[in-house]
Amino acid sequence: MMDTKDNTLAKASWIAGLKDSRPLCVVFLFVGISLGALCHESGFGALQAAAQNALIYAGPLQILIIDLAHKNDMMLNIVVATLVINFRFILMSMSLAPYFKHKSVRSILLALPMLASSSFTVTYIKCKTTHNMDLFTYYLGVAIPSYAVSILACVLGYYISDFYHSSTFTDIIIMIMPLYLLVLTAKRWPQRAPVFATIAGFLLMPFGEMLFHKMALLIVPFIIGGTVYVIAFFRRRR
Repeated sequence: MMDTKDNTLAKASWIAGLKDSRPLCVVFLFVGISLGALCHESGFGALQAAAQNALIYAGPLQILIIDLAHKNDMMLNIVVATLVINFRFILMSMSLAPYFKHKSVRSILLALPMLASSSFTVTYIKCKTTHNMDLFTYYLGVAIPSYAVSILACVLGYYISDFYHSSTFTDIIIMIMPLYLLVLTAKRWPQRAPVFATIAGFLLMPFGEMLFHKMALLIVPFIIGGTVYVIAFFRRRR
């Protein structure tokens, strides 16, 4: 009886995750196509494009890695940038770990490469608002489709780049991403820190691009994140 109940809960959680993954898949479709086209224009092979999308899986921040590699930058700089970009996934994993503690370490490690900022946000909101759900299965329902769409779209973008310039899809992303981030941020209310951090990112990124150029994608989020952490730290000490 308990196994039947658990299976029913897991199935319902999986379906709920699949439903919530639909807007993520739409966004990752355009992001993946754009990245694939950019990889083609930068001289990468199709397998390399798919591999960097699967291993880094950091959305627009992958543009920074592609740009550094295309310019034949020092391998050390590329490795450091990759580690710094992916360091945030350690923090995300730590936030989700208490909700996945009933799962084996092996299952969690196999699922972590599919973690992205958007799938984390959707899952974390569900963790905070829902209790009668298999949250790990829900996360898989969110993460697996968006991860698969991202990789397949990257390969598709690589091969259709001869017909469409990467800037075409970049323009679409510029229109979609702010609306998508606005919706995700609104779901975090009344938690003020994520909302204010997102607003600060929109306001500061143009200035960051003037000062740091493409490195602004890496530097500005860390400045905002560090500021939010320091403010929270001193508030707790009062």
